[in-house]
Amino acid sequence: MTDEPKGMTGYAETIIEQTKDRLITIKEVMARTSLSRAHVYTLVKRGDLPAPIKLGAKCSRWSEQELDRWIADRAN
Repeated sequence: MTDEPKGMTGYAETIIEQTKDRLITIKEVMARTSLSRAHVYTLVKRGDLPAPIKLGAKCSRWSEQELDRWIADRAN
């Protein structure tokens, strides 16, 4: 038996999982993928890498979960 209230599956689990997401910098993206800054942005432009989230005029961050999924898809 779980401590989870009835009905806490599906949608609620998705919301909980989404709240665990971090926003990471281009430097972290580069370190995780071993790609150069220019190549990261080339892949984003082509639609081959998840696009960053614009937080301001000069501030962009990537979803850590999206990047992890992208990396995992290439590892298979």
